[in-house]
Amino acid sequence: MLGRLRKVFSNNSKTSSAENAVAPTEISVGNAPVLLLPQFFIQHENMPLLDGHRLTNWLNDNVAAEFRTAMWEEAKRAWLLHVRDASGANFQVTESKTALLLSSLNPNTARTTANFMGNALEQVLGVLDGIAQAPQWGKDILIVFEDAESYYRYLSFFYPGAAALGLSRGMYIRAGVGHFVAVKADLYAIQSMMVHEMTRNCLAHLPLPLWLNVGIAVNTERQLVNKKSCGGCGSQQLHHKLLAYWHESEIREFWSGASFQRADEGLQLSYELARIMAELLAKDWQSFKSFVTNAHADDAGAAAARVHLDMDLGELVCVLLERDYWAGWSPAQQTGYSAPRSEKGQHRISFRG
Repeated sequence: MLGRLRKVFSNNSKTSSAENAVAPTEISVGNAPVLLLPQFFIQHENMPLLDGHRLTNWLNDNVAAEFRTAMWEEAKRAWLLHVRDASGANFQVTESKTALLLSSLNPNTARTTANFMGNALEQVLGVLDGIAQAPQWGKDILIVFEDAESYYRYLSFFYPGAAALGLSRGMYIRAGVGHFVAVKADLYAIQSMMVHEMTRNCLAHLPLPLWLNVGIAVNTERQLVNKKSCGGCGSQQLHHKLLAYWHESEIREFWSGASFQRADEGLQLSYELARIMAELLAKDWQSFKSFVTNAHADDAGAAAARVHLDMDLGELVCVLLERDYWAGWSPAQQTGYSAPRSEKGQHRISFRG
């Protein structure tokens, strides 16, 4: 797979400043005050973590606006070099035009992975033209850990129960300095995670309900990475699980976003329902684009669906789950949105899942 990706995603970028560099403790940009980086480190499991909140406050208080972005980027790069030094002699930083990668991968694989990150972002923006927006915080960062043990030790600072919950061996950490983390053995699978999380980052400027954000991300991931397979997402068994799981109490959690925090099968079935809904609604791209750019988490997208899709979201869910509609299935129950009256068993939505 990586061999094919080398052909698709390779470029002629030259070795850049972070590679083989010494980890600096001081950062100077223009005539801005010198930044003493170690004072913004938090030590965890012998690993320096960058306190992004404190650093942002320091930059706002001490550095002119024209230098802040450049100093922030230099701080990120310097921090990653310190993480490299704490990780072991086999770890190196690989830098491309849009990404910083810390790993013990061989140089060719590291370069391919870094290039994949940049090209994946371009493809996400292309697929979601008119909806997605490139993040403004600079280069993406990926740390690839040698094994699951070191991965979970690092992750325990952000998610103390990560190992017990059995979280996947690849994710995006939004706290502090946003960055991807993965386990070396699972690098082949990390591509899907990166596209998924890049999509969500590119939607961060919109106040989307979580179900819509996730639904768009899953479909973009399938389109760009898993083109030949949807991992059994259309199986009859999964369809029966959807029908059996979703009732009025569960659908309220879906609209509010709470079901996406579950640690049981409700999490998978939330992702699946979001995927199906987003896929169906996106068949009319222009209407879907208007819906997405106007949808709001405050009402789970209900008002935007009524205006731009001429549809009640509760009715859509009932069609997909083969239920008779009544107002309890609509986002109205927890958002205050007033769903239109509908005769029992009558649905204006013609498509079926």
